[in-house]
Amino acid sequence: MRVDVLVVGAGPAGGSLSFLLARAGLNVLMIDSKRFIGKKSCSGILGYKCLEELPVNVDPFVVSEIKTGIFESPGGVKIRFEGRIAKVVDRVPLDREIIDVALSNGAKIRTGCRFVGIENEKAIILGENGYEKISFKYLVGADGVYSKVRDVLGWKIEAPYLGIQVFSNKRISPEEGFIAKIKRGSRFLWIYPWGDRSRVGVLGKRIDPLMEWIREIVPSFTGKEVAAIPSMPLKSFHKGNVALVGDAAGQVKPLSRGGVYLGVKGAKLLASSIIDSYERDLPVIEDSYERMWWRLFGFEIKAGLAFRKVLDRMNPRELDSIFSSLRDYEAKISSFDIDHQLSSALMNVGFLERLKIVLSRPKFFIRLLHALISCYLTYL
Repeated sequence: MRVDVLVVGAGPAGGSLSFLLARAGLNVLMIDSKRFIGKKSCSGILGYKCLEELPVNVDPFVVSEIKTGIFESPGGVKIRFEGRIAKVVDRVPLDREIIDVALSNGAKIRTGCRFVGIENEKAIILGENGYEKISFKYLVGADGVYSKVRDVLGWKIEAPYLGIQVFSNKRISPEEGFIAKIKRGSRFLWIYPWGDRSRVGVLGKRIDPLMEWIREIVPSFTGKEVAAIPSMPLKSFHKGNVALVGDAAGQVKPLSRGGVYLGVKGAKLLASSIIDSYERDLPVIEDSYERMWWRLFGFEIKAGLAFRKVLDRMNPRELDSIFSSLRDYEAKISSFDIDHQLSSALMNVGFLERLKIVLSRPKFFIRLLHALISCYLTYL
């Protein structure tokens, strides 16, 4: 069997990519190790820019809307924001709808089929009928945190974070809002509405007492879901005729660690590169995908990682102090963009106000500057 593009992984990034490639007339095959499409462990909190990038209408899958939010420090200092923030969507039917759109445009899929490796320039896959070889012109790994395609390239990632989500038996969150409680450094717990119930999640490292944090909020819960979450993007996303996108490439926001927006945007850029390479009959994927992704998200990623690094070195008292300082600018940063978190917050604060913040917290900003230089050097 031969295809133009073999896409490993049928999440939002892989599905969006397959849709765009198939619509352009390429022979596309998706494979996914799961038998059933749809991710239960994602929060489903998607910003409006993200919703615009998706290839389907999300309205049928919206569970609730987010119009207000509260960030809370370890000691209980709160910063409130409000506006047109996000929608909460059920990822299971949403993911399936994206795949259905790809299939209706000519892509094909095999579920319960695992990518094993490459031999003699052919992909080895393992399905119900055993091993099979598939020839391809281009190969894309959209297969998540533990990407087998990335393993073939020999690229390593930072140890992932762990995310756990549960359902409360009743509503404990604001009707149209969510609460994010900082627990330790940049690790946090969140509560948000899900119909007439609430969903509670935590993000942290494996050494953190994640379940203890959840039980502090909901001693009794149902529907526990656990997932690994990428720590940071790779420096490069493609090599030769093989590319990575979405969680496989570590394309997640550095602070919230949400990945749908960056992954789907990456899928659009990658689709454009693959179509261009295909039309020019190039044996490799041209590199505009990587360049454009970093041009769009480079500052947000590097500055966000630097900010996260500083937060992780702060004790609870220092975090409370930072929150207290930011409360003076609550009205200005309240309308921040959930898809461009750090850059939008900075844009809403004037230059003189930013200078005042820097002068009031010199040690913090010296640490942040050092971390920012380190992050930029990492991605040179």
